[in-house]
Amino acid sequence: MSAKWTQALAVGVPAIDQQHQELFDHVGKLLEAMKNADASEVGRLMDFLGSYVVEHFRMEEGLMQRHGYPDYALHKAAHQRFVQDYGELRKKFETKGAMSFVTIQVKTWLVDWLVAHVQGTDMALGRWLQKSRAAQAVHA
Repeated sequence: MSAKWTQALAVGVPAIDQQHQELFDHVGKLLEAMKNADASEVGRLMDFLGSYVVEHFRMEEGLMQRHGYPDYALHKAAHQRFVQDYGELRKKFETKGAMSFVTIQVKTWLVDWLVAHVQGTDMALGRWLQKSRAAQAVHA
């Protein structure tokens, strides 16, 4: 899986797409820092991503609540699980000598999860929001 955002990953909601682009950009930078064995930059990027995903998830969950998204609980649970798993990955990075293990997990789990989540769960959310907004425009 690639850590690059492409138009094929667009969910059709500009605010979500912009944040997804930012996430993919920083995951790519994280992979590059890991490739260069730059532990300081890896730590900085992991901290940034850990904070940014919480902000991003909060924004998505707010949209889901405002528009009555029927799969809100399931989507929110996926977000919560990611935050928990990411926190565990961050702790492993802090363990001396765990850089190669964390690099493998970032290349497999993090990138795969992000792509799969955007292509599945977030695409469904995007379709729902587009329909919801279209319906609101008709009834306005």
